[in-house]
Amino acid sequence: MQASFAVIHDLFEPQEPQVAAEGRKTGADAAESSRLGEQAILAGDYEAAIAHFRNAVEQSSEKNPWALMQLGNAYSEADLIPQAFRQYQKAKRIQKSGELMVAIASLYQRFGGKAKDALEALRQAVELEPENPFPHHKLAEALRHYGFRTDALTAARVAVACAPDQAFYHYWLGELLLEMRRFGESVESLHAAIELSPGEANLFFLAGQALWGAGRSAEAIRAIRLSCDIEPDFAAYRIVLERFLRQSGFASEAEREAKAVENAAPFDREIARKALQRFSLA
Repeated sequence: MQASFAVIHDLFEPQEPQVAAEGRKTGADAAESSRLGEQAILAGDYEAAIAHFRNAVEQSSEKNPWALMQLGNAYSEADLIPQAFRQYQKAKRIQKSGELMVAIASLYQRFGGKAKDALEALRQAVELEPENPFPHHKLAEALRHYGFRTDALTAARVAVACAPDQAFYHYWLGELLLEMRRFGESVESLHAAIELSPGEANLFFLAGQALWGAGRSAEAIRAIRLSCDIEPDFAAYRIVLERFLRQSGFASEAEREAKAVENAAPFDREIARKALQRFSLA
């Protein structure tokens, strides 16, 4: 006797875990089930989220790619990667979207898939939503992760062009340029980020490093001082400030900063070390 196709399919297809529903509110319709699922995700109750989103899929009057993607997201949050991938593929057969392709790419990266698969999914996301900065940014992140920094730079610049009023994309581009030792360009990007979000200490910290690399030591020290003013208890900033001051000949000021960070935690020292290592000052 030969096993039927259905039997073989059930044997090897990833099985969706059954979730107990005792004491759990059931949504009256797909919209309410989705809302309950989102609340469960925020609460970190992934079992409940899976149950609610499965209800939303079943309650949808027709095939709903958004509901399937939400269910896939819940499986992904629960680290049930094969089940998540299955839902994303179902949604993809109904309707592709940039967000869906980004989610699929994320699974490829987390599940040990080939870089080629992840990057192809992200390129499809970009093609589907060319004016949305998010797919361009996720493509840049993946390219950077896989070691293609020049290509990542191109994608990051497109993300900035799509959303010039969002500080995050300027910041991310500036950090990448800093990593690539393109200090002058990094200064420009971080300057834009700071103008859009002037209360972020880390932006001044990165800008200080970019300015130092660009040979603008006085401005670099001022930028690091500003990061210290915004977050005075973060010792990593003061450690870098002390080293920049000492290198610039301000020995007495450097000594004051050194005393202030005598008891800095290893975590702070490691952050400072990585920053200073870029300039052989660690």
